[in-house]
Amino acid sequence: MTPRSSRRTRREGTNLSIERNWKKSFDPDFDENGQSKAVETTGLTGKQKAWLVRAWSFVFGEVPNAMPEEEAETPEPQRARGKRNWHHVYPQGASIRLAANDPDRPENIIPLDEFNHTGRGLIGEVDSTSPIVHQDDTWAHRHYRPNQKPSSYEVVNEARRHRTDRGKNYWNETYDGFFGWLASLVVGKYKQACQEDEWPNRKSRRSKMVWDEELMSWISKE
Repeated sequence: MTPRSSRRTRREGTNLSIERNWKKSFDPDFDENGQSKAVETTGLTGKQKAWLVRAWSFVFGEVPNAMPEEEAETPEPQRARGKRNWHHVYPQGASIRLAANDPDRPENIIPLDEFNHTGRGLIGEVDSTSPIVHQDDTWAHRHYRPNQKPSSYEVVNEARRHRTDRGKNYWNETYDGFFGWLASLVVGKYKQACQEDEWPNRKSRRSKMVWDEELMSWISKE
C-alpha cells in the first residue's frame, strides 16, 4: 500500500468523512444515517465490521482503500482518505437475486472510500473509466429532487431489479477480480495467524418453525 497520488478524477471538499445531512433522515429515499437507499445496505453487524477492521489492519497495518491506484504498474490498495464504506464485491442484491448466496462473507467484503464506492464528491461527469463501483448511485445523487416521483433513487432501484431479472449485473465490474483476490488474501492471512478469532456469523432472528403432532400446529423451535 502506497500513499495516494493525484487522480485524474478529482474530489471536492475535505470533509467527506463526516458528511451527514440530517434532513435526509426523514426522506424515504435515505436511511437514518443519510445514506442513499440506492446503495445496497451493508447487512454487516457491528461485530463483523470490527472483525474486518482487525483482519485488514493485521495485513496492512491499517484499513486501506482497496481501490488500486490508477497510475500503479501493479494493482495494490492505497491509503484511505475518505469515509470508509464496506463494499460487497458481489453486491447484496445480486448475491440474493442472482446467485442465492450469503453476501456477508469476509471473502466478499472490501473497504472502499465513499468516493470510489458511490462517487460522492465527484467533480465532472462519471464515465466508464471512472474508478467508481456504483456509478448509477452517482447519477441518482446528482438528479435527486425532494418530493419528485419517482425519485432518482427509485429509478435506479427499478433499473437494478430489471437488470438482475435478466441475469445482468448493475455495477462497474472492472475491479471485481482484484477485489476478490485481495479479500481472499487478507482473510486467508488473518485466519491462518489468528485462528482463535472466528468470523462472527449473524444469528438468525427468525425462529425455526416445526410441526408438533400432539398440538397439530406449527410451533417455534429455538
